[in-house]
Amino acid sequence: MKPKLFNTYLGDDDLRNYLPVNINTSFETLSPYLGLAEQNFIIPLLGEKLYNKLVDCVAVDDIDISDITDSGSGSASGSGASETTLMDNLLMEVKFAEMHLAYWKGYPVLSINFSDAGASTKASEGQRLFRYQEQKAEQYFKEEGFNKIDTVLSFLYANIEKFDYFKESEFYKEVEDSFIKNTKTFNSIYHINNSRLVFLKMQYFTKRVEDIDLHSILGEEFIKELLKAQETDEKYKYILKNVRSYVVYMSIAYGIRELKKQPTEKGLIFETQSADGFQEQQVMTEELKQTIDYSRETALRYMEAAINHIKKHKADYPAFFEHAGEDPATELNYRRDNTNKKTFWL
Repeated sequence: MKPKLFNTYLGDDDLRNYLPVNINTSFETLSPYLGLAEQNFIIPLLGEKLYNKLVDCVAVDDIDISDITDSGSGSASGSGASETTLMDNLLMEVKFAEMHLAYWKGYPVLSINFSDAGASTKASEGQRLFRYQEQKAEQYFKEEGFNKIDTVLSFLYANIEKFDYFKESEFYKEVEDSFIKNTKTFNSIYHINNSRLVFLKMQYFTKRVEDIDLHSILGEEFIKELLKAQETDEKYKYILKNVRSYVVYMSIAYGIRELKKQPTEKGLIFETQSADGFQEQQVMTEELKQTIDYSRETALRYMEAAINHIKKHKADYPAFFEHAGEDPATELNYRRDNTNKKTFWL
């Protein structure tokens, strides 16, 4: 796939706008990886329609960017100039993310020459980086690219009325039914250094908590009610805060063991990083178990606080009581009662 947000008309100089270092790679060399970044990351994030609107804003030899506006946003308000400015700003943020993700995806190949005789390095032996330096460079491009994706998302949500097409994207549809929609929300509850990579790793577990645990406690109808609620509505504000905290801490309890694990075609590896680069080894400590127990207990306390609040305002939340019964338990710790019963625990 050829990139559309970068092109030959803008050329090599445009690449240097989005990477604050000396770049000797030409557009022609980097072009395949820019295309991959657009295909694998940018289009799923923005959706086809908004992506194509950005493509229309890219300067080419016969189009003036000042003539382009986001005419597809039906609910947009304000002058055409302000809409153009928004599109220009979005394009800049997206291209920054794309540039870094392209370098990350292409890094292992960009430093290699291929010929009929085989592959060789482009740098002479004395000029080559140490392996740990190369790994840090790759990690830099990866982290900055994904973190910039969060900047793009924040910008889109802050101006959502101007970007109706974003609502049709694969990403928007996937997170619409989640209480934890972005890295910022997760990080405000549990510090992950605002890392989108960690957030993406934990999304699997937040979804598991929401789909199984949360539905079991609150019921489907009440969850739908909460997802539609306004953040500033006093009726839901306290409950939403505690429900989100429950989801985050319980996902940590479920998923923290998985953060260092990387599934590969050779099986599961355990990856750690040191000053000498990345090392693969198993990491299991008592401290990890303590964190899991603490996170699970914290999650339960948040949910108990939410249920206590609901019980004090019973008339306001009929959907919850229809699911949980007239007098739901407040304490969520599992307790076994074997009286006249046979119980089997896994």
